[in-house]
Amino acid sequence: MKVAVLAGGVGGARMALGFAGIVPPDDLSIIVNVGDDDRFHGLYVCPDLDTVLYTLSGVVNRTQSWGVAEDGTRALEVLRKLDSQGAWMKLGDADLGLHIYRTSRLAQGASLTVVTEEISRRFGVHCALLPVSDEECPTVVETVTGVLRFQEWFVRDRAGPTVKKLHLNLARQGRITDSVRVALCAADLVVLAPSNPYLSILPMLEVGGMREALRQAPGLKVAVSPLIGGRAIKGPLVKLMSDL
Repeated sequence: MKVAVLAGGVGGARMALGFAGIVPPDDLSIIVNVGDDDRFHGLYVCPDLDTVLYTLSGVVNRTQSWGVAEDGTRALEVLRKLDSQGAWMKLGDADLGLHIYRTSRLAQGASLTVVTEEISRRFGVHCALLPVSDEECPTVVETVTGVLRFQEWFVRDRAGPTVKKLHLNLARQGRITDSVRVALCAADLVVLAPSNPYLSILPMLEVGGMREALRQAPGLKVAVSPLIGGRAIKGPLVKLMSDL
């Protein structure tokens, strides 16, 4: 039985880990949101891909459910000394090693899909970890205080400004990868994980070709809601459901 999971964030990573425990690696594909991706200090950072990667490889910081366990912040401390206003994204030392490698390979012309496959293999993750697109598809947040990149709103401003609208125009201009299309076509079961529907699931659905690929996928489709009793229980989804 082949399974494809659409995932993002902690909820998606945990569901991916559950499936990885019961589905043979060759039969499991985890399709991951790239709307959160951004550049920091010249490095290309993929928060959702990395959270899933760290979770599946067993190195995730279990206390906060993201980042690398027991990671240091010496590099970040230097960055904050040099640029106190611009070093607001928490990037650990081991985390930075991954971002340096990814940025270097992308600069050499490798696609995000290829680079993610290389990283996954070396981290001991044997199922297919697939970015939904190789193109940049940033989620842009329109707030009452102005238009912000997602990480600016979520991390720097701690999801404080009231959200008026999410802009996903660049996702619509992008395209899903051939690997994603093949995985959906081959899957006996397609699962939308209990990730944030506004910030993880919707940005994937809006990528060019995704809705069509899902409609054409022959397997059973199941969506697992992150809501309990119709309500969000934690994270930015609580605020987004109120704002939107």
